[in-house]
Amino acid sequence: MAMKVDGRLIRSERERRAWSQEHLARVAGLGRRTIQRIETTGLASYESAKALASVLELSMSSLRPEPLEAPERPARQWSIVKPISALAATIVVAMSVLFAQGVFAKDVMLNIGLALNDEDRGMSRLLTAEGKDAEVRVEGLMKLVVIPTIRDDGSIFLAAQVYESNGQDFVLISEPKVATANEKAAEIRISSDRGNSFRLLITPSLHEAN
Repeated sequence: MAMKVDGRLIRSERERRAWSQEHLARVAGLGRRTIQRIETTGLASYESAKALASVLELSMSSLRPEPLEAPERPARQWSIVKPISALAATIVVAMSVLFAQGVFAKDVMLNIGLALNDEDRGMSRLLTAEGKDAEVRVEGLMKLVVIPTIRDDGSIFLAAQVYESNGQDFVLISEPKVATANEKAAEIRISSDRGNSFRLLITPSLHEAN
């Protein structure tokens, strides 16, 4: 079911981070057209809104568009309007707390094993926040960037970028995506045009953010 969100705020937060729509879609586990539609129409499913709130570090309540000011009412009606407004404010605050409890970002520990042409290149242990980049390098050989996103069912979506060294710089060769369970390894295998074979073993582990 679609809900109304502030598409302008989402676009502003994206541009403030210098993110493209493609990048936001990737870290949120959504499609680029979904991001375009949300920013343009202000309509999103609850799951999409929750994913965007998480990666943009916003509360669900802040994604709601600002309500229009109510027109002035005759003075004789204030005795009725005030209690209703106070009740509405109480409900909004309570709902904000409930929504916020579900969208606070969590820390994710990534245990990353790298192998190049079946030769073990060691294990790296990186702590990052949900929706944030984690990077590991094997100088002169390769670079790996991983962005973890936690889904509603508790699984962890890993958006990766694999770069290969050309002797002077790192060149992007693949952007694999995989979902796995907490503390369960995900294996990624890639072959490059230069004839190299990469094997990545990524095991995410959830930690409550402080």
